[in-house]
Amino acid sequence: MANRTNAKDVLRRYATGDRDFRDLSLRGQSFKNADLSGADFTEADIRGTNFSEATLCGTNFTKAKVGLQRRWVVGVLAIVFALSALASFLSHIVILLVSYSVALLVQIPVSLELSSLRLSLALDRYLPYTPTLSLELSL
Repeated sequence: MANRTNAKDVLRRYATGDRDFRDLSLRGQSFKNADLSGADFTEADIRGTNFSEATLCGTNFTKAKVGLQRRWVVGVLAIVFALSALASFLSHIVILLVSYSVALLVQIPVSLELSSLRLSLALDRYLPYTPTLSLELSL
């Protein structure tokens, strides 16, 4: 199991000449703008670690564990699910409104109940033997 440490300790050790940071757990740490040239992070856990604008010339990341931390993956999936549900809901509203607008343009008798988002089109005037068409979105 990797030894857990923080960015401040790594930078302090680096300043003293130490370049061996193998098998350390640096999850979620920030090395933004740091100079880590020649450091060895072999098999280190660097998931969620920020190396933006850092100098990494000759730095070794062989077999380092990379990617998002589990909590970020769960959060991203929750946001995607919520946006998907919202998009589905909004698409139903758009379908109802477009149907209502087209019916008004074609002058088909229409009733729209906003309380239940129900749209009824009386098409029997234009197409014989056609029942009333209803679109309903339950909330």
